[in-house]
Amino acid sequence: MKVAGCLLLILAILSGCRQATEVPATRSQIAPLAPVKEQEPARNNQASWLARHTELQHKLEQGHYQEVASEAEKAYSATAGSERLWAWKFRLLQARATIKENQSKAALALLKMEPPPGLPIEDFVRKDIVFAEAMIVQKKPNDALAALNRVKPLLTSASINPVLNAEWLLWRGRCESLSSEAGQTYFQQAARLAHGNDKFIEASAEGNMGASLFERQHFDEAIDHLKAALVLAKEIDSPVRQEIALGYMSQSYFELGDYQKSEQYAHSSERLTAELGLIYHRMRRLVDIGRNEQNRGNYDDAMGYYLQAMSLARKDLEKKDGDKDDSNDVLARCLLDMADMELHRGNLDKVEDYSRQAALTLKADQARRWQVIKIDLALARQNYSSAEEMLRSLLAEKNLTTKDRWLAQGRMARLYELQGQANNADRWYRMALDTAVGASATLNHPEYKISLLSNLPFYNNYIEFLIRSNQHSRALQVAESGRAKVLAKASAHNPAADNATAWLSRIQNELQRSGKVVLAYWASSTQLYTWVVTPSKIQIVKQQYGSPELEKLVQSYQKEIELHNKLDECPAGSKLYQILVQPVQSFVPKGSHAIIVADASLYDINFESLIVTEPKPHYWIEDVELENAISVQPVTTASRQQSNYEKDLLAIGAPVQASQEFSLLPHAPDEIKLVTSTFAAGQQRVITAEQATPQAFFNSNPDAYRYIHFVAHGTNVALDPLESAIILSPDENHSYKLYARDIANLKRPIRAQVVTISSCNSAGSNTYEMGGLVGLSWAFTHAGARQVVAALWKVDDATMPDLMGSFYREMAKGKSTSEALRDAKLVFLHSKGPRKRPYYWATLQLYTGS
Repeated sequence: MKVAGCLLLILAILSGCRQATEVPATRSQIAPLAPVKEQEPARNNQASWLARHTELQHKLEQGHYQEVASEAEKAYSATAGSERLWAWKFRLLQARATIKENQSKAALALLKMEPPPGLPIEDFVRKDIVFAEAMIVQKKPNDALAALNRVKPLLTSASINPVLNAEWLLWRGRCESLSSEAGQTYFQQAARLAHGNDKFIEASAEGNMGASLFERQHFDEAIDHLKAALVLAKEIDSPVRQEIALGYMSQSYFELGDYQKSEQYAHSSERLTAELGLIYHRMRRLVDIGRNEQNRGNYDDAMGYYLQAMSLARKDLEKKDGDKDDSNDVLARCLLDMADMELHRGNLDKVEDYSRQAALTLKADQARRWQVIKIDLALARQNYSSAEEMLRSLLAEKNLTTKDRWLAQGRMARLYELQGQANNADRWYRMALDTAVGASATLNHPEYKISLLSNLPFYNNYIEFLIRSNQHSRALQVAESGRAKVLAKASAHNPAADNATAWLSRIQNELQRSGKVVLAYWASSTQLYTWVVTPSKIQIVKQQYGSPELEKLVQSYQKEIELHNKLDECPAGSKLYQILVQPVQSFVPKGSHAIIVADASLYDINFESLIVTEPKPHYWIEDVELENAISVQPVTTASRQQSNYEKDLLAIGAPVQASQEFSLLPHAPDEIKLVTSTFAAGQQRVITAEQATPQAFFNSNPDAYRYIHFVAHGTNVALDPLESAIILSPDENHSYKLYARDIANLKRPIRAQVVTISSCNSAGSNTYEMGGLVGLSWAFTHAGARQVVAALWKVDDATMPDLMGSFYREMAKGKSTSEALRDAKLVFLHSKGPRKRPYYWATLQLYTGS
């Protein structure tokens, strides 16, 4: 007989008749138990000890490690004399909690306890799994692997005991480096076995897959697994698993340039670490929050978070027991981030000081970051030969990540620019841009591509170089190239492939024909640039307003609108006009038709409602006709496109109430009636009430209509903009949300001249610097709609029928979309009563797309 077989037989004899695997009570059946008193006599009631053990196991999964360690010790003392099997179980539980408290040496001392006779095989296996966990914490993966391999022959068939096998596979995967692919197979197998059997292990396996993919810089794939882990962790009420998933998600989104999500998840994760008392996790989350604040230019706030993290790390280093690597790592990260921050402030002596301190605790994975800071410091001190030597050394390294490569290429470009070698600088800037764009092509979701290309400074660095070089046409052309990449399907043309002079000439010819003017904005952290493109010239205006300052001003403007303020109660509206329009006012005199290509937070305002102060205060809509776009290229050709339509209008909405969250819209039927009254009965299709479901929209052949009009509630999902939706009637599966994601991915492109979304916050829900607003309006333009009318904020149900009715009547007279919408708004503006306030008419924006 084989050795493993003999061992199994001996253990089975020692344990008497083989016990069936214990099935703990469901967590909803467990009543909270009073803590075991120090001298409480042993209880022989097996059900009570089982309930107690299950309760503490759940608390361990929740992350209450200190409480579990303490209560397991008490339970062990109460059972050591008469219930040795339960004493063993509680001792293992105490050891696990002690490991989680980062006291692996103390846990190993607990594991030296001799197992009782008759111990089930499962508990022999779990002892070595716990030992392996302690070894992994101590950075001794070979010892952990030896322990796991030692008990591998004792594992029963996965079909008999899937949970134990899944647990073994999980820790077998942890024996591998997270930055290698080796552990991924084990995590996948663990998740598969745990599915339907143990959600905590499944959540842990999904979380480890996400962490592994993050370490290998597959951030988009990491998020998919981390989202799955988060859902499972919420289902089992495990804050600790939620915190870990949120922390990695925050870091992943930061690397993808989605700073809004990164900041939200970092704060959520940090709150959980504070509630659970997880010092080591909290240190990392404070660093993440500080990095987000630093990225927004809030340096003082960032420093506050770094100092908090460093204080916790230094207190931990004073402890006798525990792994010090985490604390040293946090110190190094903080110091490197602080050094980078002082580089932007120009405090070079502080940069050197922080770098020196960081080098004392620097781990291998931080060495490259330190190297980049040294390069930046050499550039700042004009030590160009030293900077070039370090850059060439860096670029020659094998296994250089894509991010490290484009960072190095961008710095090489800056080096040549500083030395006056413009041609070499241009070549290296383009090289860095190509590297970054190539990386974005591998991402698995469109919103990740948008955030990466929009918010990371791939295009920004090159555009600023071109502006500094007085190549204004080329700078706008590269900006357009970035927008074309972001728009993807909506624009197959890459402007940067053209000669800049010829490209600009085509745009100006189109502007000559249409009589329009383009105002294209771009905001860096310190500068606002405005390109003015007319039929005869291009000019750029530079101002000392960075994106953080503009964002605060836009927020003030939004508050003024929300409060229904009068004309003379909107200082932010006046200030924004002075910044955004007044410097270029001579190019857009009264009667002009302007195309606004906004940037970043500027997408959140309606330029029509900006306040002109001379000759007397009035809204800019009274002077000009406006439309909005996220790119110059499509709007200069859209008006020349012609299409044949089967019918004129598809009107869908006035749905039944889908849930208590969304109330009925009493005036929605009136809006449908007024909109449809301008079209012949045979040229329209109207879908309302119970019939107005998302599936009804898909089944209606939306590509056949000139106009598509929605009247319904809308949702604004800032953290996942393509989950924004139009709220329609529920179908037989109670599905009532028409998601932006599904609209953007329609198999047959929409060809509509105008799509109108008469719902709250339908314009968009997340702003990207070059990608514009991503949400419902973006989804429809991405799907092929030429123009979209959507709302920036809540629409007023009572007044919207009149506004929309007027809008369609004006279009029926042959007016363009922009002219008809402006005239409808002016009727409100020149009326008496509250309707003249921007809240009621300025919510609607016209977006020109493909």
